[in-house]
Amino acid sequence: MLLLTSCHEDKTSIPDYAVYIDRNLDLDAIELRTIGNGMEITEENKKTREYVGYGGVLLFHGYDDEIYAFDMACPYEVRREVKVHFDNDITPGYVKCESCGSTYNVGYGSGNRIDGPGNEGLKRYNVVLSGNSLKVTR
Repeated sequence: MLLLTSCHEDKTSIPDYAVYIDRNLDLDAIELRTIGNGMEITEENKKTREYVGYGGVLLFHGYDDEIYAFDMACPYEVRREVKVHFDNDITPGYVKCESCGSTYNVGYGSGNRIDGPGNEGLKRYNVVLSGNSLKVTR
């Protein structure tokens, strides 16, 4: 039997920067233990030896019980200082750009743009969960 596969890499305007997050769900990422909760990790709140990509790392415990990680830089603005954030005024599972107003769906891990300018979704990172240890890499 021959199995053909192809590697598919999403095109993104966000530059490649080092990403490495190492958190414990019982100690320093408690909010991620609950479905529908998220956290933002930036240069200001990262731990020693962590790397937070281009604009920071947004983590979300999706509605399918998976944890997802995205770069916080808005793919329309493409500037490190212009970020997407959780917004209590919009539906949970969505984040919004502070500058252009674009809204993105992170609830099921797609990072797709829902509203706003541009046509690109959020840059997604790899998440490995082993017991209570959560690691995020590029």
